Amino acid sequence: MLPGVDPPSSRYAVPARLKVLVAEDSRVSQIVARRLLEKLGHLPVLACNGAEALEKLRSETFDLVLMDCQMPELDGYDVTRALRSGGPPLDATLPVIALTASDSEEDRERCLDAGMDHYLVKPLTLESLTRAIRETLGEVPGPEGQQASSGGSPAGRGVQPG
Repeated sequence: MLPGVDPPSSRYAVPARLKVLVAEDSRVSQIVARRLLEKLGHLPVLACNGAEALEKLRSETFDLVLMDCQMPELDGYDVTRALRSGGPPLDATLPVIALTASDSEEDRERCLDAGMDHYLVKPLTLESLTRAIRETLGEVPGPEGQQASSGGSPAGRGVQPG
C-alpha cells in the first residue's frame, strides 16, 4: 500500500488490483482520479495529453484506461480510435472509460462511436468511478454488496490479485 493512502474500502473495492492509465490534461482532475484509484487499491499512471497517453499505451501494459475526451495534441476520441485500430504493440481490446464534463446524449454517442466502453461524467466520485469500473469489466455487486462476476473479468489481462 502506498504511504498516506488508506486501504481500499470493502464497499467499493474491486476484487483485483488494476493498472489504470489516467489520460487527463487537468491537474486537478488528475489528482482526484489518482486519489480515488489509490483508495480503491489500484495503480494509476498519469498522462497529461493524448500524445503522451498513446505513447504510454504503446510502451506499457494496462488493465483499464480513464480517457479525458478533450485534451491537447490528440483528444481522447482520436487516442481511442488509434487504440482500437490495433496493431502491435497496442491492445485493441483494452477497456476505455470516457471522462467528460458533458452529460449530453450526443457526447455519450460520440464516445461510444470512438470505441470507448463506458462514459463517466466529471466530477468523479468514489461511487461513480467504482460503478463504471465494475460495469466496464463485467463485475457487478452481488447480494448485500458482495462481488459477483458476470463474466468479462480482467484476470486474463495480467491483473494482480487484490
